[in-house]
Amino acid sequence: MTTLKEVLGSKVSVKQSLGIEIEVEFDKEHTIKVPGWTQDVDNSLRNVGYEFKSAKPMLTETIGNSLESILNEINSKNPIITNRSSIHVHVNCIGLTHNLS
Repeated sequence: MTTLKEVLGSKVSVKQSLGIEIEVEFDKEHTIKVPGWTQDVDNSLRNVGYEFKSAKPMLTETIGNSLESILNEINSKNPIITNRSSIHVHVNCIGLTHNLS
């Protein structure tokens, strides 16, 4: 079957990679610096909201340590977890067929 990479004529790597976004609220401003992650103000959240994004796509076999590092830093600042808090995972599907196989 034809992959999305072939259909699109893409030169993007087929390696399985993920991008992650973490949206969370705090009761005061914080600067959290973890290698491989960016921090932006997120005005869709209440209180003091931030979005933490993986700076570039991460390979599935290496994502665990990076995700643990950012979550440890976020948790050390006592986040306010609400129904507005979320984690989004973006999956590179370029190597899949239209049947997702």
